[in-house]
Amino acid sequence: MLPLWRDRLKIVLTPEHVTVIRLSAGFNSREVFNKTIVCTVPKQDETIWQPALRVLRQLLKQSGTAKANAEIIISNHFVRYQLIKAQADLSSLQEEQGFVRFSFTEIYGSEAARWSLRWGTGLDVAPQVASAVDQALLDGIANIFSEIGIKLISLQPYLMAAFNYVSKSIDAQPILFVLVEHGRLCIAWLKDGDWKTLSSTKLGSDWAGELPNVIEREYQRIGTEATIGSILLCLPDFFDHKRLGIDNQSVRILTMSPEALHKRTVLSVASVELKSS
Repeated sequence: MLPLWRDRLKIVLTPEHVTVIRLSAGFNSREVFNKTIVCTVPKQDETIWQPALRVLRQLLKQSGTAKANAEIIISNHFVRYQLIKAQADLSSLQEEQGFVRFSFTEIYGSEAARWSLRWGTGLDVAPQVASAVDQALLDGIANIFSEIGIKLISLQPYLMAAFNYVSKSIDAQPILFVLVEHGRLCIAWLKDGDWKTLSSTKLGSDWAGELPNVIEREYQRIGTEATIGSILLCLPDFFDHKRLGIDNQSVRILTMSPEALHKRTVLSVASVELKSS
């Protein structure tokens, strides 16, 4: 069956909630289902993502019975990231896979053996962002889709989906890329189009209060070279840029969520120059 003649599902999977949006098949596609359900807290013996899978199955059964193609964005809470340095002596994809697996194992131990790894091509010439997702989570999604008659077209971690969205507006100038979702922050420094640093950290409920200190610590960690450039903030809610306390920087703020990426409704909130007084 041609993709045009199947319904399309836009799915967001997070520890807090699951969203399923169904678009009808055909040229004049329309939204026929859009629902979000809050996830329960994981039980003592459960992983962080198991409640989300239960909600996913429930929502898919509610959304309709027609066969569909699905695109999923998964929360950064479900993903581990590493910036893998270029390795000139890697001569094959198999060697790259072995090195990336080794890099995750060094940090996370034997647990990394159960993870599905993804990274950009060309690790022999440039650093690459690598992501790791529990294979059991991917298997759980596949099993649910098989039961209901859904074909998985795309599965992206939120960090990569967000960066792909903004990448066309990023040039070779240094930039601090900050992506916040509730409870989690990813922050990266890019220069000359290459990833130079990347970290993912937990946030408390007052992410707006924590953000200025997190950015200040990142600037200190990177060093004075990072003071030349700009800041791109992709945030779930309003944030007053004056709280940053950083001078002589260009700041661009987008209101962004996985759902907004699916629906192409990311909102540009501000583009300002922070000047020293």
